[in-house]
Amino acid sequence: MAPATKPTAIIVAHGQPSDPVPAEQALHDVAERVAQHLPRWTITSATMAAKGALEQALEQHPTAAIYPLFMADGWFIGTALPDRLLQHGCTILPPLGMDKNLPLLAADILTDRLHDLDWDMRETRLLIAAHGGQHSPNPARAARHFAAVLGKV
Repeated sequence: MAPATKPTAIIVAHGQPSDPVPAEQALHDVAERVAQHLPRWTITSATMAAKGALEQALEQHPTAAIYPLFMADGWFIGTALPDRLLQHGCTILPPLGMDKNLPLLAADILTDRLHDLDWDMRETRLLIAAHGGQHSPNPARAARHFAAVLGKV
């Protein structure tokens, strides 16, 4: 019997077109840290800006699940990424920013940090700054939703 293959996920981010190498390396480092928490998975990464990086990852893992490291489901998630995946049998997962558990995770991290600093949560204010999008309301909508959910935790 052939050994079972591990499921694979490719973490995909936009990257930096003018200088793709540092962002590509940083995302690789993130993927390595994620892989430590998912030993039954193969976790790899690619930025869309590094020439050929996504295609190389897809060549090695043609049926991988694609995990977009984006905060909203805008143009990159709906158009640019699917266009790059046409030849592959990949599933695009919802982006990080749309994960319903992200505000809860952020609240846990913030609570721990405030405790470490011995700050009173009731006296502390948080400013959430978001990148935004030039042509779509989705990034602003996602940021507002994140802030609203976080504010209720």
